[in-house]
Amino acid sequence: MSIKETITKHKEHLMSLKGRRKQIESDISRYADLKESASKDALLVQESQNLINNVVKLTQQRLKYRLTELGTLALKEVFPEPYELSVEFVQKRNKSECEIYLVKDDVKFDPMKSTGGGAVDVVAFALRIALWSLRKPKLRNLIILDEPLKFLSKDLQYKAGKILKEISERLNVQIIIVTHEADLIPDDGNIISIKQNHKGVSFLSKEMVNNEEER
Repeated sequence: MSIKETITKHKEHLMSLKGRRKQIESDISRYADLKESASKDALLVQESQNLINNVVKLTQQRLKYRLTELGTLALKEVFPEPYELSVEFVQKRNKSECEIYLVKDDVKFDPMKSTGGGAVDVVAFALRIALWSLRKPKLRNLIILDEPLKFLSKDLQYKAGKILKEISERLNVQIIIVTHEADLIPDDGNIISIKQNHKGVSFLSKEMVNNEEER
């Protein structure tokens, strides 16, 4: 190979190396831009996560206040030796879960394991009302309950009826109850009696309707 051919070959190789160098420099610049963009995205994600965490915390605080407020109110109004409702939010399985306890004489216990059905009924009713009151927007000021306090003892049902009325007036919500327990209905509450004939067909009791009309 002549000297001229050798020089030409080396020039071509040098041009090839220069081309590769430019490509590498371009890749480095592009990767630097991607790194900067990724850093900005990571910062944005972190800021978003912090915002979400703050919203969750505020929501939990609001929910905790409303649940404990109405739950404790209902329990104190119904039971002679009242419980208090305690609500705690804990992290389990990478999720935030709400745990509900009853507190009496500074002792905390699970209502499903340590109390009668009456206390559980009162708590369940209060929680349902509380969750309804937090809903935005509310579709209608109406709540329908089917045997909401069926395990509450007879001597406490009148008190439960009073708290039903108080909550209805305080939250401006109409409460319709399907029940066999007349003591749950306040003295000024409206009663519609439903009966069944021998064929199993339900109908309004004429006697009760007439009594309501006389009111």
